Amino acid sequence: MGRKVLIGALALVFLATGCGPIKNKKEEPEEVVTAGFNSGLSGAIYFDNKESYQRLDMHSGQSENFLASGPKMTSASIGGDRFVTVKRSRSYPEILIMGRNKEPVTRIAIPENPDGTPKLSRNGEFVLIGGIAGDTKIYNLNGQVVTNLRTNVSSYDWLPDGRVIFSRFGTIYIMDADLKTFKVYRQMAGTLSSLAVSPDGANLAFGMKSGSGSHIWILNLSSETLRQITTSKSEEHFPAWSPNANHLVVAKGKLAAIDLIDNDNRTKPQSCLELWVVSAHSSTISDLTSEDLANTFLVKQSVQGQTSETCATSAPLWLSQ
Repeated sequence: MGRKVLIGALALVFLATGCGPIKNKKEEPEEVVTAGFNSGLSGAIYFDNKESYQRLDMHSGQSENFLASGPKMTSASIGGDRFVTVKRSRSYPEILIMGRNKEPVTRIAIPENPDGTPKLSRNGEFVLIGGIAGDTKIYNLNGQVVTNLRTNVSSYDWLPDGRVIFSRFGTIYIMDADLKTFKVYRQMAGTLSSLAVSPDGANLAFGMKSGSGSHIWILNLSSETLRQITTSKSEEHFPAWSPNANHLVVAKGKLAAIDLIDNDNRTKPQSCLELWVVSAHSSTISDLTSEDLANTFLVKQSVQGQTSETCATSAPLWLSQ
């Protein structure tokens, strides 16, 4: 009798202390591992591939055709509620501002097909675009040219307060919110490309080309602290911030010549770029060859139940939806 009471008491203590079957303890890490594709990060990455402009859900790995026309130069507002792209045409090229329903809400006629990507200001009132007759221009939504930055502008983006940050070769400039006056911000050691201001406006990511090729760097706009975050035997381009500014998606690979336009007004892809996610806060430089999942990994997608890599032929976007 006493022995049975003792065994029952031990069983109660075992349950009260939270000790359960060993298999329950082993199930916890599995929930993290199977939380989703791409280390369980959220949001969606948009990019052009060889067929169309794709939307890839980071968590599920599912992709869909977002814009069938496959525009090469597309950007979006920070909240992702509006997209800005170029309708290329030999006769009537336009900048199109679209809602998420993909219907144009604003059309801006431009004199020729541009080489640059249109970027919408944070307040939604202006569009900045380069490569129009060699110039970089700022349009208002009525189609009027507000400012012409002229030639040799290699890259550009908007700051949250309405100022413009742009580069000419290795020099970074900042234009005041009046969109008239600008001054030198900093001289860099190489030629800059793909300037991308973080959603919070604190940091600037960009590609910098020097003797070792083009790699991704981050510049803190307050302290001017400069960090290199990627390197590889290939090259890295087109950094795009995650919505919370904790990560970047970058394109790895050699860039081909400027794409040609066929009679259907669709671009012909010349190259295939890998998309990698890197931590914006890591203290190490990623070589983009090995994955540690926490800081660096190759973006994956699910195609008919099979996991595959992405093939991008344009700069990516990373939006919250």
